[in-house]
Amino acid sequence: MAKKKIPGWVLILIGSGMALLSYFINKSQNTNGLTIFIYVGYLFIAYGVARVTIGFILKNEQSKIDKSFDKQLPEDLRISDNTSKTLSGKKHDLYGYIGYCPKCNTPMRRINIYCHRCGMKQSLA
Repeated sequence: MAKKKIPGWVLILIGSGMALLSYFINKSQNTNGLTIFIYVGYLFIAYGVARVTIGFILKNEQSKIDKSFDKQLPEDLRISDNTSKTLSGKKHDLYGYIGYCPKCNTPMRRINIYCHRCGMKQSLA
């Protein structure tokens, strides 16, 4: 079972709520008993901001990689924004299976130009 991570914006909200609530309770009671929770709230905020920032950077890097990979493909294999293109009645899906190799009957994906098992060139017609 895969672990699900808490989104960064949720951590920021939790940290902000914890820090503010602890601060106002400390002020109203004239004590410093909840000061540790103010700092824990700050840690939640910092961790949330870091997660959001790293996620944004990784998302941009992945899109750059996808675009550079797309430029290396032949024109008929490139990812297009037009999803209505079809291939043998199926959606134009770069990674989906579209058939089998005519020589060795291995399932082939649209991105494969050659069969990964026998090396025969894929027919896209």
